[in-house]
Formats: sequence, C-alpha cells, structure tokens
Amino acid sequence: METNDIESKFSFASYTRLLSGPGHATLSLFGLLVRFPVAMRSISCIMLISATTNSLWMAGTVAGALMITQALASPVLGRFADRMSQRKVLITTSCCHVMAITLLIVLVLFNAHLWAIMAAAIAIGCSSVPVDGFIRTRWASMVTDEALRTAYALETVLDEIIFLLGPLIAIVLATVLHPAAGLVLCAMLTFSGSMALVLHRRSEPVIV
Repeated sequence: METNDIESKFSFASYTRLLSGPGHATLSLFGLLVRFPVAMRSISCIMLISATTNSLWMAGTVAGALMITQALASPVLGRFADRMSQRKVLITTSCCHVMAITLLIVLVLFNAHLWAIMAAAIAIGCSSVPVDGFIRTRWASMVTDEALRTAYALETVLDEIIFLLGPLIAIVLATVLHPAAGLVLCAMLTFSGSMALVLHRRSEPVIV
C-alpha cells in the first residue's frame, strides 16, 4: 500500500512539474479541446441521423464512411504538416471541417439523398487532423527526453478520459438538447482548439 502511495505521489508530482513549465498547461488544455471531437464525432453523427430518419442502417453507413475516410486521411494530413507546418494544416482543415459538419447537419435535417449525406461525411473525415500526433510532436519540440515520457503518459491519461466522456456527452446533448447538438459542439471544439494551437507558437514544431 505504501509503495503504491509513493508511486502515485511521484506520478502526480511529475505531472505537476511538467504542467508548471512555460506554455505546458495551455498546450495540454488546447490539446484536450481539439481531441474531444474525435471521441464524439461518429456517435454524434449516428444520433443525428437515426433520430431524423429512424434508420440505424443509414446512420451506421454514414458514420462508417466518416471513420474510414478519417483513418485514410490522417496520415496524409500528418505528412502535409511535416512538409508545410501544422499551422497551415490546422487553419485549412478546421475551416473545412466546420463547413462540412454544417453541410451534413443541413442535409440530414432537410432529408437529402443518402449520397449527398455520404459526401458531407467523407468531407468531415478528410478534414479531421490526426490531433494525437500533432500534440505529441509539439511536446517533443518543447521538453527534454525525461519530461517527454511524462508528457506522453499525461496524454495517454487524457485520451482515456476523452474516450470515456466524449460519447456520453454526445448522447446527452443529442437526447436532451437537439439531435444535432453533438455535432455542433464538435465543430466548435475543433475550430477553437485548432486556432488555439495555431496561436500557441511556443510549441510549434520547426519545419526542417
């Protein structure tokens, strides 16, 4: 028991030291904001389409297209960021992402054809940046190797929290407020989190 207490205190102290560094706490916060939509996007899409069309098949098809496209686009966007800078990729994709989510919501609410909704979902997936990689790259440019292990451990903990709370938040918003509320929050968090990272110049990786 005492050993576990010592280990937990040591871990907490390590996180505290990490976050006390200049710009470290804000980077962690901005990363948290921009990563929440990753855990909310697909379930929010399913909640909107199923509530509007009463078709789980259609909801699953559209959400599946979004997730597959996102998986295919992520390494490409990561490659662009390595070549052109995260700043340019984040600005471009966040604007496109908000427009694509808005288009999807409008199309679903106006009962558009499946192919149109699928096209909007694919656009959402194509504009979903690999935020985990972006944040880890920023940590690597800010801290030493020893602190980097703590930073990666912190990001892992935050990922667990995000993927635990994200779907729950999406479901509550869709059922209590409006079926589109989850996607609206995804758009807001993606844009605000991306712009916050763009303005966080201290952590921006250097393009070689």
